[in-house]
Amino acid sequence: SGTAEVAVSLGEGTLTDVAYCTVDGTDVRMDVYLPDASKPRPLPVAVHVHGGGWISGSKSSGSRFNELKPMLLDRGYLVVSLDYRLAPEHRYPAQIQDVKCAIRHLRARAWRYGLDPDRIGAWGGSAGGQLVSLLGTAGASAGFDDAGGFQGQSSEVQAVVAISAITDFTHPDELLDDYRRAFRTWPDPTS
Repeated sequence: SGTAEVAVSLGEGTLTDVAYCTVDGTDVRMDVYLPDASKPRPLPVAVHVHGGGWISGSKSSGSRFNELKPMLLDRGYLVVSLDYRLAPEHRYPAQIQDVKCAIRHLRARAWRYGLDPDRIGAWGGSAGGQLVSLLGTAGASAGFDDAGGFQGQSSEVQAVVAISAITDFTHPDELLDDYRRAFRTWPDPTS
């Protein structure tokens, strides 16, 4: 008599269009890429967040995604690429709520994916860079962790790489675009 704990994780392959969260009846999806079984488990995680001005883009595109994915898999990383709800239909903070929900989903399913919940990093460019910057700096008290489920899990990451990210919104007249379509509130450049 006795007890034993068994952990089973998925082997090498790709899981596409995995619904990681449902918000207001909308499924938000991700693709999960698993390295071959020779890579020791639990796996570190590299999460990709695409750009597109918060209004376009997809999990299959973005800053260096297609270049980095095979390199990361070869080095034994679980690679995840996220979609998130897009503006103008879904305005800010929907995007960061989704990204944070994805991290909570991964932690809640660590045993399934064979991932290490203490080694999660994220990268993105442009709007994706802004989102991973916020992911790395906004704790639960910021209020972005209240949508999509898995509230018992942490959305913290251990590393972020923000490529060409907009991080200063205080001077909208200096930005290359008018982002009012993505944000409910936007600073008036004349005030």
